[in-house]
Amino acid sequence: MATSIREQILTNVKTTLETIKISNGYEIDVESVLRVQRSPYDAIPLPSVIIYDLGEDKEEGNPYQFTNCNLHLELIFWNSGGYENMSEEAIKLACSIEKALGVDSKRGGLAIDTDIMRNSFTLDEENFPVGGGSVTVDIMYRHRVYNPYTQ
Repeated sequence: MATSIREQILTNVKTTLETIKISNGYEIDVESVLRVQRSPYDAIPLPSVIIYDLGEDKEEGNPYQFTNCNLHLELIFWNSGGYENMSEEAIKLACSIEKALGVDSKRGGLAIDTDIMRNSFTLDEENFPVGGGSVTVDIMYRHRVYNPYTQ
């Protein structure tokens, strides 16, 4: 069966985030990238990125043979560390995610563009010494009207 453009984009994002390694020019090594909704403490080993598909907006394009889509993702990231450097490590991870997504904003020709909308940070010092946050991303793409498998 054919794979939808949306699924191909999500696969591309996951593959892209898996390239975040010091050996590839980033400040940090991402150990796991997941597309399932899990507790950050289940996403071992850390650092990890969890891809949440928040849905998409659609509208008929002009000409009317295309549907314009805006896919909304939230990339939740977690990293462990000592209490002194958790904030610094979280910022490194957010910056690495943004850099990786910017290498190919067209997602291998599947998307019109990828926009970083915002980022935020959090520390969880009560349960585990982890820091993390999220990067919110919008990916614009299009497919044929009533055919999400064809560009």
